[in-house]
Amino acid sequence: AMWSFMGNACCLQASDASCASRIGSIGGRALPPAHGGNSVSSICSGGPGVLITGGHDGSAAMWQWCVDGDAGDVVTHRWSEHPGPVTRVAHLPLAGRVLTGCRDGVVRAWPSFDDDTPALTLCGHTLTVTGLDGLEELSAACSGSRDYTLRHWDLHTAKCVQMTAVSRNVVTSLRRCPGECTVVQSSEDLKIRTWDVRDFSSGPCQTLEGHVNIPQCIDVSPCGRYILSCSNGFEGSGGSEVRFWDRRTGKVLQEWRDHDMSVNGCVFLPLPVIGNNDGRIGAASGCSTFDETSLQGRHRFTTPKADKCAGSGGCVNSLAPCVVVTASTDRTVRVFDYSYHRALHTRRFDGYGSSREAGPVLCCAALEPPTVCADNGKAYFAAGDLGGRTQVWVLNREDSMKTGNVRTFAHTTA
Repeated sequence: AMWSFMGNACCLQASDASCASRIGSIGGRALPPAHGGNSVSSICSGGPGVLITGGHDGSAAMWQWCVDGDAGDVVTHRWSEHPGPVTRVAHLPLAGRVLTGCRDGVVRAWPSFDDDTPALTLCGHTLTVTGLDGLEELSAACSGSRDYTLRHWDLHTAKCVQMTAVSRNVVTSLRRCPGECTVVQSSEDLKIRTWDVRDFSSGPCQTLEGHVNIPQCIDVSPCGRYILSCSNGFEGSGGSEVRFWDRRTGKVLQEWRDHDMSVNGCVFLPLPVIGNNDGRIGAASGCSTFDETSLQGRHRFTTPKADKCAGSGGCVNSLAPCVVVTASTDRTVRVFDYSYHRALHTRRFDGYGSSREAGPVLCCAALEPPTVCADNGKAYFAAGDLGGRTQVWVLNREDSMKTGNVRTFAHTTA
C-alpha cells in the first residue's frame, strides 16, 4: 500500500499498514526561526511544554511551545555568550539549568531563567564537545569530545572528577543510561562503548562492534536495555543504517536502511497508553521487552514478556509498539516500529518550496506535552535542520486507533 502525506510519500509494505494505524497518525508545524537562519545543531526537551535548541550562531534558545496552535510558540530565553557554534544541549530539570557544549571545547551550565552569565564553566576539552548529558542524582555531567576523551564533571565544584582518553575514540554522541551510573558513547573508530562514570580507570563496561560506517548518533531506551545507533552514509554507496541493539547480549535485534544519506539524530519516542484518562506517559514509555524469535515472523508484533523493570515505568508490559524517530541528511524525519522492516512514517519540514530546497535534518528529540490532561493518546517530537528551522510533530495514537487510517495535518508560522 502507498499512503500519501501532503506530498511527502511514506512507503509501507501491504502487510505493514495495520502497524502504521496502530502506531498512529502524524501532524506537525514549524516554529519561528531562533538562530538567525543558522543551523539548529542540537535539540532536547526542557520539561513539559519546553524545548531547548542549540545553533551554529553561537546561541542556545529555550522555547515554550503550544499544543493547540502556533500562536503560543515563543522563545522565552536565549543564551548567546558562546564564542562558537553550540554543538550539544542538555537539560537538568532538578537544578533548573541548561548545559551547552561548544566548538571551543567548553561545557557551560546556565540558569534556566536568568541572564546570559553561565553559572558554571567546565574547561578541559581541547576540541569540539560532541557528547553531553547530565546525571543529576550524582550532581554530575558527562561530556565527550573529538579530543578522544570523556570527562566526568562535578556540578558543584565545576571540576573534572575523572577523565579517560582512548586512542582514536573520536566521540560522536553520548547518552546517559536511565537510572544507572553509566553512559553510552559512539565513536569514529566504529565502536559503541558503555562507561561507568564512577570509575573510568577500569575501561569500558561494554563495547559493541559491527558498524562499518561511522556511528553518528545514539540513544538509550527509557528502560535502559536497548541502544539505537545510526551511521553516516551516502546515496548509492550504502551505510545510513539504524541499528537496534540489546545491551544484555550485545546483539543487533533490528536494522533499518530506509535513509539514503547520513543519519544525524535518533531518539526512542515514549508513547502514552491509549485509554489513560490523565494523559500521562505511562506503561508504554518507548521500549518493550521483546522475544527475539518474533523477528523471524517480521510482520507480527508479539506479546512482550513480563519484565522486572516494568514497575519503574521504564519498560512496557503491554502490546504498545516500540517506536523510534530518526533525522537524516536526506532531509527526512522517519518513524520506525521495532517489529517492521520499513519506516512507517516519513516526514519533511514545512515551509520549503520543494524537497530539494529543504536542508539536511541534524537532530531530533522526544518532547513532553505542556498540558498532559488534554493529550491522551498523543506523543510529541521535534527536529532541527541546517536551514535553521525547528519543527514539532504530534503522533496521535488514539485518533488512529479509532479510525484505522493514517493521515496528517499541519500548520506553520512561516
